[in-house]
Amino acid sequence: MVKTNGDTEFDVKFLRPLDLNFEGAVEFTDANIGTTTQSLAFANIANFIDWRDRNAAAILANDHVTLENLYGVSAIYVANESEWTTDLNGSNISNTKLVQTFGDRGLHMNGGTAVVLPPSALVPGYAAYDVNHLPSFTYTTQQKAFKDYHVRVPVKVAYSWGAFDAHITVTIKGTLNNDTNNTRRK
Repeated sequence: MVKTNGDTEFDVKFLRPLDLNFEGAVEFTDANIGTTTQSLAFANIANFIDWRDRNAAAILANDHVTLENLYGVSAIYVANESEWTTDLNGSNISNTKLVQTFGDRGLHMNGGTAVVLPPSALVPGYAAYDVNHLPSFTYTTQQKAFKDYHVRVPVKVAYSWGAFDAHITVTIKGTLNNDTNNTRRK
């Protein structure tokens, strides 16, 4: 509390009741063998943090309460693949669209339970998923990832206090054994 010109002022800090943090790396390695597909559960990397900087899902599990009931989480919106951006070949990850610029690079999302929402709740360029049944990432080996690159997948979380934006960064490691400077010769 501070007195200014005889008035009492308070230093106020507004805290977001719920935040989303993506823990653990979402990483795939491009291989030098036939095409393979790996899936990574989206739900295993998403970590909801409450206003006290504590893992909300763990706290709620102890109280047998869900994110939907306590925070009113109604949907997780994941951007369509056409909205994903990349830093492939030195591109600017903030605005270079992966599919539009480089075509299909083998990274996709599948599964999950779509949420049926009224038209007013739809977000253009995004698909809405049930918070307990989120999609998985799938990467099919391309055998052409000469260097590591990243793909940024925008997400939005709708809950009782509004919505907030976040993103998942997926790393695609370069093709295995693609060391052109250390080629073995006989």
